[in-house]
Amino acid sequence: MRIEIFKIENETKLSAVIDHAVQLKCSGLAESTIIGHIKKSNQIKGWIGQYAVGQFRENEWLQFEAELFAKGYARRTIKNFMEIINPTIKLLTNSGYLKSNPLGNKGFPVANNKPPEVFTVNDIRRLITIDKSFRTEILLIQFALLTGLRIGELLALNEEGFNRENGQYLVEFTLAMGGYKVTKTTSSRRLIDLSENAISILEQLILLAKQRRTSIVNVTQRDNITVQSYTRTMLAFNSKRNEIFNHVDDFKADFFKAHCQSRGIKYIAPKNLRHTFASQLLTKGIPLAWVAKQMGHTTKEMIEKHYGVWIKEDATETYDKVEEHFSKYFELPSVKAANDDVFETQPISFWKRLLLTFCKKAS
Repeated sequence: MRIEIFKIENETKLSAVIDHAVQLKCSGLAESTIIGHIKKSNQIKGWIGQYAVGQFRENEWLQFEAELFAKGYARRTIKNFMEIINPTIKLLTNSGYLKSNPLGNKGFPVANNKPPEVFTVNDIRRLITIDKSFRTEILLIQFALLTGLRIGELLALNEEGFNRENGQYLVEFTLAMGGYKVTKTTSSRRLIDLSENAISILEQLILLAKQRRTSIVNVTQRDNITVQSYTRTMLAFNSKRNEIFNHVDDFKADFFKAHCQSRGIKYIAPKNLRHTFASQLLTKGIPLAWVAKQMGHTTKEMIEKHYGVWIKEDATETYDKVEEHFSKYFELPSVKAANDDVFETQPISFWKRLLLTFCKKAS
């Protein structure tokens, strides 16, 4: 084993120190994780990489931190930056250029848990209207909305995972930034139950794929080292490039963003198709335990906290059911406005008034 010596001097640029920190940090990590670290390190180098180590001491690091936090990045993004900054500072402290980590006591911004953006039923109707030029992609949208697959799992859709007899699909790997890899967690490797509509869509995708060859898919295993090869009939086809999807971001860049615009729908990221699946089922009263199982989570709390949002405009059936149930118990006598002949006597149920008040507050 040959160890390459990395020596830091006063004139050494911070960009070189950052690169070395990333190199050490990325050892043994998945390719998709490495790509994420490199993207963040490039941003940091763009801000401070031109400075020499001797110029950038404790006060400069504190100033940089203050400006970074002032940019208004989300808590998770700040955390991703710090995963590069901390090992960089560690190299500088080990080399004697900093006495300690000047950023060590700084907390992350308070989490701002905004509800996820989702598509309404009216949006969905426009999204899934078939366009012959992008038939496969629109069928993929439909399948995503019916199954709650992650976007990477959707783009790794294959015929061999489909069990026609049981009406199920096996999710066993996903398309990430660096290629195919096993599912995010062990619980994410799962059998999902397919509705009749989902089965019909999957069969249409399989029929469209009959004219294409099978693919050799190289899947990185959980140790991020072992690669296992599978022969699969891949169903997610990029009509613009005339090939199967090879990069997870291509679905947005080559199709989805323009598709939303062409249908007059506000663009939200393709990953929100999964949020829409959870939120639509939550709004319709489907048991959360079943939704969690379909989505590859072990508890329903994850759905409640991160995926589900009440879609008011799609919940009219729920409001109607509530009113129908309670109105027979709370029907009040007729009411007439005092000293006003303009208003006719009309029956008003207690629950209807309460429901209208609730709806106004919710909006």
